[in-house]
Amino acid sequence: MTAKANATGRPRQTTHDEIRRVAFDGRGRPEETVVLATSTGHSDFYLLAGEDVMASRAGLGGTASPDVRSDMTWLEKPGGGAVFSVGSICFLGSLSHDGYHNSSSRVVANALDEMLSRPGRRVASRPS
Repeated sequence: MTAKANATGRPRQTTHDEIRRVAFDGRGRPEETVVLATSTGHSDFYLLAGEDVMASRAGLGGTASPDVRSDMTWLEKPGGGAVFSVGSICFLGSLSHDGYHNSSSRVVANALDEMLSRPGRRVASRPS
């Protein structure tokens, strides 16, 4: 999820506005959670979440704190299920870039393909 420059020299990004990281401090993250990708290089527009700090102070922005990031994760669940999380509220907007022929769309397709290929999966029926 590291931004790469586009033709204008501006970075292409899949993380915008509100981002979320995996907490490795025991606050509810199952041990089996796998971090697939991490965003880096955020500006000071991005700050640590309020629940991560006792009070606002210098050094909470993206240029100073490595905890200002979003993590793309995968979690296997008992019974053949899995959880895929992208860690950015605006991730959806990156999927249509270049007619859906981009790395973000490929990752989502891979995650969905994996989930749909599992034996015993149940497909919800549409309400009548």
